[in-house]
Amino acid sequence: MEDYWSHYGFRGYPQVPETVIKHCKAQFAQHGQPEQVSKSLPHQDTLKKNDKLAQNVNLISLMKNKTDIEPDETPNISVIDTIRPKIFLVDELYIFVLFLQMTYGMPLKKMTYDPISRSAHVNVGIVNGTEVKPHSRLYMVSLQTGCKHVCGGFLISDSFVMTAAHCKKNDKLTAVVGMHNLKKRRRGSDRIRVKSYHEHPDFNQDTLQNDIMLLKLEKEVKQNKNVKIISIPTQEGDIKPDSACSVAGWGRLKSTEKKMSTCLMEADVKIMNNTECKNKRKKSYSDSQMLCVYGHGGSCNGDSGGPLVCGDIAVGITSFGGEECNSRKYPEVYTKISAYLPWICSIISNVK
Repeated sequence: MEDYWSHYGFRGYPQVPETVIKHCKAQFAQHGQPEQVSKSLPHQDTLKKNDKLAQNVNLISLMKNKTDIEPDETPNISVIDTIRPKIFLVDELYIFVLFLQMTYGMPLKKMTYDPISRSAHVNVGIVNGTEVKPHSRLYMVSLQTGCKHVCGGFLISDSFVMTAAHCKKNDKLTAVVGMHNLKKRRRGSDRIRVKSYHEHPDFNQDTLQNDIMLLKLEKEVKQNKNVKIISIPTQEGDIKPDSACSVAGWGRLKSTEKKMSTCLMEADVKIMNNTECKNKRKKSYSDSQMLCVYGHGGSCNGDSGGPLVCGDIAVGITSFGGEECNSRKYPEVYTKISAYLPWICSIISNVK
């Protein structure tokens, strides 16, 4: 399938101008209906007039005469550059899709998601893994009770961490950002208390269905050379079987050891097809809400809540596995993020 954004002339994720965001939010608050918001937006010329801009930069402004980046000024901007303007994230998803529909006639419909068609730029305590190059996974979060690592997580905005719902051991979690070795605090790292916990309302502790949670932080994360956010899918869909992905975490290095890794570890994995996973996992697996992976390495205890990264997008959340970590007989299962986009958008938009 053709990549979702390239179909509309983009290379990567477009930037939504602040003027559009503020206008839409204000109109939605006033009218409460999408149709009224779309009618209130000013008319725009077609995207064709911005072809050169679309071809040369990733972060593109759509408002006529409101572009923040000139066509020849900063070609091939990456979403992980050290200095980065505000990019399109989940809290702007609904507004942005609405804006595109009104302006360019793009239909609001379910589209197949295939992030693997884009080249990977992100180098993502893991069984049979290797130590991560320090600060190459800037979105990783260690969730701690006191100073003890209990789960992984990842930054999806300046204020929200995504993780697994079963990681809510208590209401006293702290998010540690910008760290590689958990025993060596570095400049640029930070410890931020969790202000509020938002586990999926249908989360089942016994079956681990809907194992997803958003954590609202007490303060916004300051992005720097050690701390960045990671994108999540923008539409629902499956990942192609055998797609190359990766996992990372500070969990156990072996199933038989209780000791967690002090340094962030990573492993390459591949997506398992739904039929094989369902045959192995039986009733515990839901292909509409979950993903399975296989490979030489994989997640283990303590890696829960961390991201499954394909390309440069977090597509899954580490949820559960077999008694023996990285078992092909009982493959690791990840919560499929794209299945929860409306709920994610609702939390991020409404929680203050």
